[in-house]
Amino acid sequence: MSSFTESAPSTPASLPVDKDHHRRLLVIGPDPDRPIGGGVVTHMRSLRGLNAFARAEFIDIGDVQGKLDSRGILSVLRNIGMLKNRIAQREYDAIVVNASIYDFSLVKLYLTLRAIGKGRIPILVFYHGGLYEKLRWVRSPPTLAAANTLSRRVACSFFLSEQQEAGFHSLFPGVLTERFSTFSSASEPLVRISSTEGRTLRLLFCGRVVREKGVFELVEATKRLSEAGANIKVTIAGEGEALPEIRKDPGGLGARLDCLGYVSGDALIDAYLAADVFVLPTYHPEGLPYAVIEAMRAGLPVVCTGAGSLAEVVEDGVHGLRVPPKDPTALTRALGVLYEDRSRLRDMSIAAQTRFRERLGRRAAESFYEGVFARFARSGSHHSH
Repeated sequence: MSSFTESAPSTPASLPVDKDHHRRLLVIGPDPDRPIGGGVVTHMRSLRGLNAFARAEFIDIGDVQGKLDSRGILSVLRNIGMLKNRIAQREYDAIVVNASIYDFSLVKLYLTLRAIGKGRIPILVFYHGGLYEKLRWVRSPPTLAAANTLSRRVACSFFLSEQQEAGFHSLFPGVLTERFSTFSSASEPLVRISSTEGRTLRLLFCGRVVREKGVFELVEATKRLSEAGANIKVTIAGEGEALPEIRKDPGGLGARLDCLGYVSGDALIDAYLAADVFVLPTYHPEGLPYAVIEAMRAGLPVVCTGAGSLAEVVEDGVHGLRVPPKDPTALTRALGVLYEDRSRLRDMSIAAQTRFRERLGRRAAESFYEGVFARFARSGSHHSH
């Protein structure tokens, strides 16, 4: 989307709030009403439903899908000018910016911070996917000096993983940072409808179907287990450049492979509930994929790498099993353990839902953001009620 888009807050009717008692926020990020979007779009939808954001205005300043073309840049610059005028005309208690550590997202962030200026409104930046180590241009002396000045205008920068935070500090030492999590918009786990008692082990992958997400390692591991006599099935939900090749069935799995393509809503929930194990052998620079959160909500043990914050959310041997990236042998071994030991699989299922309830659901989100705004946002006492 390349137009200046405002989305009104939408608080569920079942959770009435007194908006006068909440801070007035400006939230900058992708439009939560996009029909199809990545993890940051899902994050924006979750924020919009929280009581802590009951008085928030959601603004999208534009997106050109990572392409630094002149038309897209001019559109974003025009929208940033409109954004600057809006901030000058309205009273906000905090500005919340959602960004990722990728080329165009960081360019937009720095342009946004420059436009906001050194005002009295606290700025909070929440970083999602990506790693600073992969961006060489940020380290050039002129860029680094400008980025350093802009980064110090932020009251606090929040990161999903230790690696992201360390990469930031290597460039901008002494800047205040904290960690955060993405959250589900739901409070309670899903009720399981599938059984782990049968001999078939149903695996689920959900996300962008691209090579760096480990989909080919998953197909290879499924093939090896099948050849060893395991009754196993893998479902792949999502779209991406690798999907056509996966649909050609490179592992010769036949009916044991089901490619759903893009699914959402009840169909996506059904896919989680029909599975036994969620598998994400990714070597992409992840933040915290929403698919993992929803898998744990559904009580699925997660077999994954330690990319991003996965190592911190999925405790090895408790909520699932962790494997090295690009290692189909290790992945085959981990899945084989769960195939053979259904009692362990059930214990992990219970632990996954417990972790969801305690750390990844809506109640945890409300508590986190209320705490953040109590520390970093203005009180809101300047508004008339």
